[in-house]
Amino acid sequence: MSFLVGLVALVALAALLAWAIGSVIARVVGALLVLDSLLSLSAGILVPGRLVFGLLYLVLGAGLWLLGHRLYLAKHRRWRSALAARAFSLPVLRAMVPRPRVAV
Repeated sequence: MSFLVGLVALVALAALLAWAIGSVIARVVGALLVLDSLLSLSAGILVPGRLVFGLLYLVLGAGLWLLGHRLYLAKHRRWRSALAARAFSLPVLRAMVPRPRVAV
């Protein structure tokens, strides 16, 4: 029983930390992964095995960067950058942005 209580407390602490500093960490780590993947892709021209990992890191980094901006929007109700606002105006990502409710 105490293991279950400890596990619930750990999950609650992780959720609190993700809400408090998750957007900053996700944006920074995502941007660093994108930069690293671009370097891997440029080196992948010489070594074809690196292309797969470069593309994987590119997708993962872009996803983390978008997640960080989405968390920022949820907390502050505004975009952190104009680039994020433009990215989330694309048809696929537009579904992730909450719409204001219209009173009837």
